[in-house]
Amino acid sequence: MPKTEKRKVKNKTSAERKRQYSKLKADFLTFFRQLPIQKLAAGFIGKDEDTITNWKKKDKKFADQIGTAKSEWALDNVGKVKSTEWLLERIMNEHFGEKREVEHSFSAELQQALDRMAQILPK
Repeated sequence: MPKTEKRKVKNKTSAERKRQYSKLKADFLTFFRQLPIQKLAAGFIGKDEDTITNWKKKDKKFADQIGTAKSEWALDNVGKVKSTEWLLERIMNEHFGEKREVEHSFSAELQQALDRMAQILPK
């Protein structure tokens, strides 16, 4: 096969792949606009969450579309739940979720328990 024909086949394959990814991303966004849960939308198109995360890193437009879809969904649905705080915590937990920090008292209690065990165990 001459080089020009090989190049055409390779380019066609690349173009087909690009169309396939575009279709998968569009299908993902269609699902995500209805229910903005990345894991479920990824499963809907037969991909895992890591794939979606990689796509978002490589495709800023796609990442922006996901962010917009999530924001629009929250705005459209905020009036449909009894507790808007609940909705915001669950769907936009990175902004409204409870921040949990490891308490120093837990670390102190753990250290005390380890010290007692060290005293009891034979050396």
